[in-house]
Amino acid sequence: MEETIFSKIAKKQIPAYIIHENSEFMAFLDIFPSGYAQTLVIPKEQKDSYFAKNDSGFLSRFMEYTKSITTLLDSKLGSLRCILMLEGFEVNHLHAKLYPIFTLQEAIDFNPRKKEKLQETVAKEILGKLG
Repeated sequence: MEETIFSKIAKKQIPAYIIHENSEFMAFLDIFPSGYAQTLVIPKEQKDSYFAKNDSGFLSRFMEYTKSITTLLDSKLGSLRCILMLEGFEVNHLHAKLYPIFTLQEAIDFNPRKKEKLQETVAKEILGKLG
């Protein structure tokens, strides 16, 4: 597999707004979010983006880590819940997309294809709330 932008972020070759990391996984803010505090969760070692091509034991650890990040976002940001997507068409590196949802109307109007550039002030505000 060709090295991806996520591999470079995991190796700290490219800066990112990192929320949390451990030896195996990393969570960071998406720089082109569809909504407030959209977060990406990746394995540090590049894995195929199609979840069905990954080992079940690994996927279990990945989902447990993703669950812990979801819980962090909900508790610190006050979201009702996070929408979780595992589609991976743009980058061939397994990643979970977490979209914190704050109102029922926001859930109804949810559009994961809407993208805006993350402003540094907003990123710092989010990291401050999560810290």
